[in-house]
Amino acid sequence: MEHGAVTNTLLTMNQLFNVSHRDNVLALADLAFDLSVYDLFGSWLAGASVTVLSPHDAKEPSAWLHAIRQRKISIWNSVPAILQMLVQYCAQENILSLPQLRHIWLSGDRISPRLIAEAHRLCPNATITSLGGATEGAIWSIYHPLTRDTHYRNAIPYGTALPNQSMWVLNEKLEPCGFGVTGDIYIGGVGVAREYWRDRQTTAGSFVLLPTTGERVYRTGDRGRWHRSGYIEFLGREDQQVKLQGFRVELGDVEFALKSSELVAEACVVCRDETRNGTPYLEAYFTLTEAGKASVKAEQRIREQVTAALPAYMAPSHYHLIERFPLSRNGKLDRTLLSPGTERSQASDVVPAASAELMLLRELLADTLGCAPDKIDPYASFFSNGGSSLSGITFLGNIKRALNVELTLAEILGYSQLDKLAERLRDNAPLPLSILSGAADRPSLPTLYLVHGAGGQVHQYAKWTKQLSACANIITIASPGLAAPGADDTLTLQRLAASHLTAIPRAKRDTAVIAGWSLGGQLAVHMAAQATEQGAPFAHAVLVDSGLPAQPPSVNRGFSVAQSYLSLFDSLGIARHLCRHQETNAIDSFANEIKMHYALNQSVLAEKITLEHAEAFCWALKKSFDLTNNAGPLPQIAIPLTLWLSQQRQRKHPNLAQRWERQSSHDVQLNYCAETHYSILNNAQLLRALTRMLRALSTSLE
Repeated sequence: MEHGAVTNTLLTMNQLFNVSHRDNVLALADLAFDLSVYDLFGSWLAGASVTVLSPHDAKEPSAWLHAIRQRKISIWNSVPAILQMLVQYCAQENILSLPQLRHIWLSGDRISPRLIAEAHRLCPNATITSLGGATEGAIWSIYHPLTRDTHYRNAIPYGTALPNQSMWVLNEKLEPCGFGVTGDIYIGGVGVAREYWRDRQTTAGSFVLLPTTGERVYRTGDRGRWHRSGYIEFLGREDQQVKLQGFRVELGDVEFALKSSELVAEACVVCRDETRNGTPYLEAYFTLTEAGKASVKAEQRIREQVTAALPAYMAPSHYHLIERFPLSRNGKLDRTLLSPGTERSQASDVVPAASAELMLLRELLADTLGCAPDKIDPYASFFSNGGSSLSGITFLGNIKRALNVELTLAEILGYSQLDKLAERLRDNAPLPLSILSGAADRPSLPTLYLVHGAGGQVHQYAKWTKQLSACANIITIASPGLAAPGADDTLTLQRLAASHLTAIPRAKRDTAVIAGWSLGGQLAVHMAAQATEQGAPFAHAVLVDSGLPAQPPSVNRGFSVAQSYLSLFDSLGIARHLCRHQETNAIDSFANEIKMHYALNQSVLAEKITLEHAEAFCWALKKSFDLTNNAGPLPQIAIPLTLWLSQQRQRKHPNLAQRWERQSSHDVQLNYCAETHYSILNNAQLLRALTRMLRALSTSLE
């Protein structure tokens, strides 16, 4: 690359944007990335200041924000994903305006129209410009101003050539394409590089002379077309090269890293356009060698090997083990048929969640990525679970709101396994009493709030969420703090219910249903009563197989670890007669008894649940028992109440239905199912009734 070629680009930028000694540039680009050439040399040519962050702070949105405010940064130069991280972080921290920024330059990847609108709102004094080109064209060769009053629907224009450079859209004969005709994008002018160092073959294939003008141009490998307004529209790459986080990535390089593993027979990598956070990601599909098939942890080892071999931005977000690759009629791999549905998993490679912190992280990450918690691998990294730097900002905010702890993005992205991050949280933060997942983002539908049972978790509602999501916004309410080890003498049903209710906005409660199974039913009653006292009652309460607190409270009634293990066996679908018990010394602690009973039943439980998970379950049951045993009578509510009881509970407590009938001053509807305490949640009759109730509420919203 000639120095004159680069100097032309740098001087052009300074002249176009009137950069002077009054400006301060925030240098965020890696020194191996061509954007850093302007940060260091372009700014100095104009006499501007440069703020260079430490390698750690260069990855932290909080550090960027601090620099913008303290150093009065006026020029932002980055790939779109980095700006999106800043915008998202400011939204989470309630930062409404960054008036310091004067220019925002975006290049290296496709730009979302939504990002432009958000950036204009956040940075009211900034002009935003789309830049493009190639390193072989001296950083930038094309630009397009993104004005505040222009609405961009689907794509941002690629733009027109910078001064002293030229942009061409040519056909296979190197002839100019007309308006609307797709062709290959070429760069010409003084910015074109001389050659690839000591690589004549690549140089000859990439740099050509135009037959019409004799101009030497660079073939970018991008496809585009001229718009009648006079700018070029970018239409993507012609090869297997994709853009991830501003970096060019050859899919073949990622496939090579996969095939380098002795566990992988064949591999294919595809780029998916967008997650719900608007960022492309890679998916890896592979088959196993005989060594791979013999390895219980093959999938995990392959992830680790690939992660070690590639930079983080090149590592696939999802891995799919498949039986065989789909082929087209001519016997070639058909990438269009590759989808997550073609995968199969090594069943023995699925390990249950462990600690309460880890269970919470799985819930938060699942909510961040828009998937079910059981799709989150606790022993894989954030990236391997499908995360990106952008979604990491959302995950960071979710953790902060749930746990009130300060983490950095580097910590979230840096841990090789999610459970290691959970250990970090366990040492520093108390677990929250309330955590809500889901969104009430469809105003034409009612909202169904699902309150956790005695274990503090909400996975029991999986079928409800799937089946009822078409007719309601579904929001689950979990309580990780309930499953934390150790007693909590300050916790009461009323306090726990109040914590949950505080997280629910008062608006539109009158078209919302509060529902709970087991302990969740009692909590739902308290929440319904408190909501009415606040003047914002729910529309209906639904209780599923819930008991009532003992009246009066029993002073002699105790809770044993043996009881909790029987309930654990029930929840896992293991026959109770397989549960082994042993008399324990009265001085043994509850925690030690949990460990002893796990050891007694390890042969049955090891395939289903870890010791830490069993500990969380037992502590949650004990706390729930203490809550109900020490509680006073439930308050009477002033909204309609529907109760579903299992045959199992009705036989055990024959007067329970009559007692529940007195809990509401409105209509009380009793229903009975030939189910157990656990199976009732999947009862078809119950789900049909809920569907009818929610659709009736939906009609009232029309």
